[in-house]
Amino acid sequence: MPRHSEADENVGWVLMEKSILFLCEDKTLCESVSLFLSAWYPASCIRSFRDLEAHLRNYGAALLLMDLPLSKEIVERIRRIKKSYPQLLIIFMTIYQKTAIHLEAKLRTHVDAWFYKPVDIEEIKKSVELLLGPGSESN
Repeated sequence: MPRHSEADENVGWVLMEKSILFLCEDKTLCESVSLFLSAWYPASCIRSFRDLEAHLRNYGAALLLMDLPLSKEIVERIRRIKKSYPQLLIIFMTIYQKTAIHLEAKLRTHVDAWFYKPVDIEEIKKSVELLLGPGSESN
């Protein structure tokens, strides 16, 4: 994935200062969480890494919320994203997998917050507020 340029940083990344991208394969969950968060922050729902990469390249974002199963591929993709976009904050949600503890340890070095599902949406909002600051209720 190409790194964003200074021009990107001066345009899209500034405009998307408090924007949230939610990457989730479950369309209903993705849309409902994005809708909930959009009361305070600009929030968008995306459902694939291809869409994520295109959105980051073209528009930027302040925070990436992810709901994905743990795998070696996910750990590597997030590592590359964080390397390309070091200012991007990441909140990761997943189910607990006793067999994936080694993957969790690797992934936690690249994310800013971690939740096991099921999770209370208010806890996610609190984490977003801690990372981005208060949102505006007019979004």
